[in-house]
Amino acid sequence: MEISVQLFAGLREVMESDLLTVELDQDLVSVASLREALETQYPKLKPYLSGVAIAVNEEYILSDESELSDGDSVALVPPIAGGS
Repeated sequence: MEISVQLFAGLREVMESDLLTVELDQDLVSVASLREALETQYPKLKPYLSGVAIAVNEEYILSDESELSDGDSVALVPPIAGGS
């Protein structure tokens, strides 16, 4: 299975790219499995993955047990602070 992962804000700077491709051996993959694969395939992301919001096909996912399908588009959105 191949999943495209879009990166935003600081994650884009860390990886020096705004798009990653993750290869997974299983046909059914959870968001938790994707996080593990990202840690393995892209170790620079590991310190950030616990705090990111994840969107799948432009919808935020609240559970790491949500299933992904081949070809899904995933976005990693780091927390953003600001305002006064």
